[in-house]
This record gives sequence, C-alpha cells and structure tokens, in this order.
Amino acid sequence: MSLLAFLVFNLALVLAHPPHRVELATAKLAREVDGHRLTGKPMLKVTSPLEDMKITPGASYTLYCEILSVPSAAVQWLFNGKRIQGSMELNVEEKMLNLRHKYVESGILASTYTIENPSEKDSGVYTCVAYNGHDTVRSDAEIEVVGDETAEVKPTEGAAPRIVQWTESRFEMQGNVATLVCRSNTPSEWTWTFEGEKINSKIGRYQIMPYGDLRIYDIAWEDMGEYFCTARNQFGEIRQETFLYPTAKKEE
Repeated sequence: MSLLAFLVFNLALVLAHPPHRVELATAKLAREVDGHRLTGKPMLKVTSPLEDMKITPGASYTLYCEILSVPSAAVQWLFNGKRIQGSMELNVEEKMLNLRHKYVESGILASTYTIENPSEKDSGVYTCVAYNGHDTVRSDAEIEVVGDETAEVKPTEGAAPRIVQWTESRFEMQGNVATLVCRSNTPSEWTWTFEGEKINSKIGRYQIMPYGDLRIYDIAWEDMGEYFCTARNQFGEIRQETFLYPTAKKEE
C-alpha cells in the first residue's frame, strides 16, 4: 500500500471515531503524516506566558497567550482544570492536502480568553494549553477577583464578536496549502482582505471556512504580506491582522 493510500485509509478511520475520541485519533494521524512530510524538527514554546493577577468585579479582563510551534498547534483554555474554550483537534485536513509535498507548518498562534463581568466565583487557575501532535505546553495564571461586588455590572447581551484565536505569522513552502487561523467567540459573518482588497472565496485559490479560517491553495511569493480577518454580527465587528510568509520550495 502506498503512503497516500495508507494515510487516506487512516483518515477514514479517524472520521469514523465518536466525537469525543476524534482529537486523539487526529493527533495520531498528524504524527504519522509529519514523520514523512515535515521539513523541520517539531518544537513548541509559550512565547507570551500568563501572569497572576488581581482583578476587580464587573470589569471584564482578557488573558493573552502566544505560542510558537512547528508544526501548527491547537490551543484550548482551562479553568481549574476544566475546558472552557477551544480544543486540541489538529488541522489534519491541511496536512492531507499537502501530502504530496514536504511542508513547513511553522508560525505563531495567539489566543485570548475573556472573563466577562468577573465575580468571586471566577477566581481560580486559568490555563492556556497548546498541542501540536508531538508535545504539549501550558501556561497558568492565578486570577483573584477582589473588591466590591455590588458595583454595576455591564450587560454582555447583544455584543459584537470577539476574535479569540488567530495566526500572528505563518511560514509555509511555496506551492502548498496554508491556513491562516481566525476564530471568534460567537458565530459570525467572515470577510478577509489582502493588500486592501476583499478576498472572494468563490473564485481563485481562497477558501473562507465557516468558522473563520482562511485557506490559501498553491501559495506563491506574491502571497506574502498582511491579511486581515473581520468577524461581524448585527451588533458590530472586529478585525485582526495576520501575516503569511511563503518560503522557497525544496526539492522532494
């Protein structure tokens, strides 16, 4: 059986798993593909760790975590050990699309978690966990809510989206598929721009995923630059910048 046939067969097995086991199954498949196609040595590092903080009731507070990874990582947030945002499901689909070539999958991923209208019950340990199929890293912060909880609480209903995970920068070999991550905390309408021009995902090499990510096929040197994703709903919109750097194609 060829490598391609073997991996496609394994992908079918992954998709057949119950939802709660998909993360483990995709991780195993990702490692298998990386072993044959990843150009660099796997690495994973928290480049912007969390810090212990004391915050006041009512005033929302945002935690920020930044991850340097080879290959691309997934990020989730925990509160006192329980998942509150994100998942550990890796982007196996991109790996399969690049299966006939070597790939780089190097970059920086940023993620945030916002504590809305904090009160005493929100005091505890918040954890940013990153996983790239080869290693896991984490950063913890002890957050203590202190002060008068009788202060006015701002309503959170009817709010504009908040972008909670995005690609800061992505390096990928020319000719491959590259994914620029952009995720929001609520279902949103998504648009992307490159060099000031709106991207039309219905034609050309672009595909805007329902959850916000931008997939670019057959990337070239001309694709290098700043991309902006915009999440929008009836209450407002928010924009985030990402950067793509196509690298020279290596001989197979």
